[in-house]
Amino acid sequence: MTEQKPAKKRPDYTAHAVVPGSGDTPTRFIRIGVGFNLKNGGVSVLTDAAALSGHVILVGIDGEPPALNGFKHGAPLHAPHFTASMVRDNGNESYWTDIGQASRQDGYLSVHVAVWPTAGKIILSQPREQA
Repeated sequence: MTEQKPAKKRPDYTAHAVVPGSGDTPTRFIRIGVGFNLKNGGVSVLTDAAALSGHVILVGIDGEPPALNGFKHGAPLHAPHFTASMVRDNGNESYWTDIGQASRQDGYLSVHVAVWPTAGKIILSQPREQA
């Protein structure tokens, strides 16, 4: 009798670090990880490397990074669609620290963080209502 292994979930996104250009050097994207949609509407981002610029884009798994012509490196001017957090699990408790924000752009998610978690995991969640 053969034992069936649970099917691995296919990622929903590829994560690309944005490396801003300067002078004659163009902006470029380096693939550093993947992202998975969460049941609560958020996204879990897992990376193998840190984006030193603090800017990552998530592109649909079958999509291509945006064209560099006209690509904007800075944060968008509208309210963010997600809060970016790093999460540390400690037994039965989780410790969440907000580290940035993310917004939907034309065909991708743009994530801007102030720090990069050493565990390489960022959770994007819908912003909490202000009290």
